[in-house]
Amino acid sequence: MPLLLEFLLLLLRICGHILLSLIRIVFPKSRRDLKGEVVLITGGANGIGRHMAHTFALRGCTVVVLDVDQAGLDAVKKELHKEGHVVHCYKCDCSNREQIYQVAETVRKEVDDVSILVNNAGILIGKKFLDLSDKSIEKVFSVNSLAHFWTCKAFLPAMLKNNKGHIVSIASVAGLYGAGGLTEYCASKFAAVGFIESLRQEIRYARKDNVHATLVCPYHVATDLAKGVKARFPSALQTMQPEFVAERVVTAVERNEWRVVLPATLSYFIEMTRMLPYQTGMQILFEFLFLLLQICGHMLLSIFRFIIPSSRRDLKGEVVLITGGSSGIGRQMVHAFASHGCTVIVWDIDEEGLDSVKRTLLQEGHVIHCYKCDCSNREEVYGVAERVRVEVNDVSILVNNAGVVSARKFLDVPDKHVERVMGVNCLAHFWTCKAFLPSMMERNNGHIVTIASVVGLFGVAGLSEYCASKFAAIGFTESLRQEIRYARKDGVHMTLVCPYHVGTDLFKGVQARFPSLLQTLDPKDVAERVVTAVERNEWRVILPWSVSLLIELMRLLPYRSVDAFGDFMGTEHSLDNYSGTSLKDD
Repeated sequence: MPLLLEFLLLLLRICGHILLSLIRIVFPKSRRDLKGEVVLITGGANGIGRHMAHTFALRGCTVVVLDVDQAGLDAVKKELHKEGHVVHCYKCDCSNREQIYQVAETVRKEVDDVSILVNNAGILIGKKFLDLSDKSIEKVFSVNSLAHFWTCKAFLPAMLKNNKGHIVSIASVAGLYGAGGLTEYCASKFAAVGFIESLRQEIRYARKDNVHATLVCPYHVATDLAKGVKARFPSALQTMQPEFVAERVVTAVERNEWRVVLPATLSYFIEMTRMLPYQTGMQILFEFLFLLLQICGHMLLSIFRFIIPSSRRDLKGEVVLITGGSSGIGRQMVHAFASHGCTVIVWDIDEEGLDSVKRTLLQEGHVIHCYKCDCSNREEVYGVAERVRVEVNDVSILVNNAGVVSARKFLDVPDKHVERVMGVNCLAHFWTCKAFLPSMMERNNGHIVTIASVVGLFGVAGLSEYCASKFAAIGFTESLRQEIRYARKDGVHMTLVCPYHVGTDLFKGVQARFPSLLQTLDPKDVAERVVTAVERNEWRVILPWSVSLLIELMRLLPYRSVDAFGDFMGTEHSLDNYSGTSLKDD
């Protein structure tokens, strides 16, 4: 098909989907009958999950409830049996991969294939980042995000085989916008959002049009999980009742809706704040009249800075630690920071790469220290961090850059790869920040850089574990930035970097349909842009800038219009010739 004709067809599809979305506001989709469906709900013994069990049962569904709370399971089973509904309850710790697979097999034998999977189980610690225990961070990730991988691995194959099924992910508005004091929760919910976005694309490209996905992001719900949470203006952002949320979830399943943000007005609020300069986005709940002045002022300042960038601070003498610094973007950042007079510390698991980068920089007359460290290993991170403090100095600039990828379709990704990718690409950020942030806070001087990705902003098929981990890294960074801001540590800065495809071995072979429009980035250019962002204390950098505009535009379009644009850009085939350094099978 000629390219011009394809482009015209794309415009027609986009306009058609926008028109259809407007029609759906007035005339919603008809509801499908759920009678006879087998619905499995994780965390279904309490809160929203318990109300969803009742609501699905009222629709004539066979309900399967998984939970760790045996007393809660007994109670919900008794209630539903009393009402004449069919319910099966199983004690299951959703953070335990093998336990999920075992219970899933039992469900298949004792009940039937699950046709509607609701990933609802969730936990929350509710402490400031530096007060969180390491085990609680790992537990939250296991329940709130990794469990989604395991349940989908258990039940999705049958859905795809039958071309019939529905996966519901109960995330949170905290999975869309980072909030202070919720670093582990935000990161895990961002991961859940990234995972379901990526998985939905895989299902779509597999042409399984009767297997649907629904992402639900509710604001504060009146359950024990978030008891005591309060808004400054409760009349504007009211706490929602779990019965209402449960009913809305079931309605979304009946109508095959993709994305539900509750309340609906909050969706527009979130998109609006993302389009504003970062200084104003999180203050909309505070001092409204003064806020209007702040918004106008920051918008004017942003326009001014676009023309005349802020001055650069001198980095000479700074102690910079870069994870994954022996190759790719990391290696180029080592050179870039060293050329600015910084003492550079490199962490990596590649000893040959470490020796090579050390030899090169020493020949150039720079100060460099190299340490072998597996950043996914918490104790190893803490041990090497202590050596750095003793042998070098306090780290003043931390660059979380280490990253790995599996680059396979979801059902082909080994479980160990999922855990490895999440460990390196996200959880490692918790451990490095725990190791180095306290001294930055004490001195009120420091900078943390997160090297994420544009696929941490929207899901891509074939990268479910990578997208989830990068979404999580962004959620963590957004939340931690708020904590630092609330602590009034104005000398501690954060920079989030989301590059498009970079020409490194990690994503070798990735191709764009229109490479002249979306060119592969040179790692040296990316490294220089990161250093510039640190010099100017920039918060968020998306590379290239055209992708930033594209992403904001996509957020305003109906999801089917976004799908149409992705098809036109050839995202389905972007990994067809992939030959990068992905994780290998044991």
